[in-house]
Amino acid sequence: MALADSDWSRHHGAGGGGDVTTLRIRTNAYVAAGGSGGGGGAGGGLADGLSPPRPSVQFIVKLLDFWKLEPPDAVGLLGFNVADADHVSAVLDGREQFRGRDTGDRIAHLLSIRATLSALFRDLQAENDWLREPHTMLDRKTPMSLLVGGSMEDLLLVREYVDTVAGR
Repeated sequence: MALADSDWSRHHGAGGGGDVTTLRIRTNAYVAAGGSGGGGGAGGGLADGLSPPRPSVQFIVKLLDFWKLEPPDAVGLLGFNVADADHVSAVLDGREQFRGRDTGDRIAHLLSIRATLSALFRDLQAENDWLREPHTMLDRKTPMSLLVGGSMEDLLLVREYVDTVAGR
């Protein structure tokens, strides 16, 4: 889907982020069971002492699956630095909660991007292909590379671009 240059203008700086080579995310029983089942215990936690993942964490785990991303990609996707990889892993494991308002805002933008792309393409493979194709309006960068780069400005740029492509 091509847009005329006059239909959309790009206005962002250099993306951040970096490579994360060692981020392991253990999928706990709650996530593996699709988030269903009885709560168990007074605290409603799991047998291994972990809390059921919050809806925002469940969404990120599903998004990684939908978009065929690896767990290390969650660090940049959520705007964390490489040094915070252990924190992201702990959150996705249910051992910690996300820190800061920025993360909640990012998750809301990612949810909007995912919902718009899902309505636009209605085919997960087509959506993934589109996310990984260079786009002229993004200076021949892929939306996915901008999303996992870690920059909030790039995340907003991709959201605006997706909305424009969808005619919103």
